[in-house]
Amino acid sequence: MDFNNRGILFHNNRKRQPKHPDFVGEATIDGRRFKLAAWIKQGRRGEFHSLAFTPEETNPPQPQEDYTPSSCQSRPAQEDDHAY
Repeated sequence: MDFNNRGILFHNNRKRQPKHPDFVGEATIDGRRFKLAAWIKQGRRGEFHSLAFTPEETNPPQPQEDYTPSSCQSRPAQEDDHAY
């Protein structure tokens, strides 16, 4: 089953403060995964849901390694290295 451009929400059983979301879940949009949060709010026209999408870092950037090809690695200078 293709889960692209779909998501799921669950009641937030860990809600301890009014600012915490009422629902939490996840969604996949255009192949990217997102954490999903939703709050039940009251407006002039009645109840509505406010949503927040947070990108999920599935592949966080890795630190760059110093790469020196073996042919370029430094080695002690030798007498015959200097051609004059």
